[in-house]
Amino acid sequence: GCDEHAAQELVAYAKQLLEQACDEKLLLSVSFGTATAETDDPSFDQLFKQTDEAMYAEKRKAHEEAAER
Repeated sequence: GCDEHAAQELVAYAKQLLEQACDEKLLLSVSFGTATAETDDPSFDQLFKQTDEAMYAEKRKAHEEAAER
C-alpha cells in the first residue's frame, strides 16, 4: 500500500502515460478512485466502496469540467 499523496501521484502519472499513448484522433477519459484505510484492519468491502465513490466523484467532476469548455 501507499499513503494518499503517493496514490494521487501514481494516478496523475498513469493519466499522463495514457494521454501520451493516445494520438490526437482518440479522445480518452479515465477516472481513478483511491481510498485510504482508516483502521489497521479495513474490510475489502469498505475500501472498495470508498474507492468506487471516489471514482464516480472524479467522473462527475470531469464531465462538469468538459461541459464548461
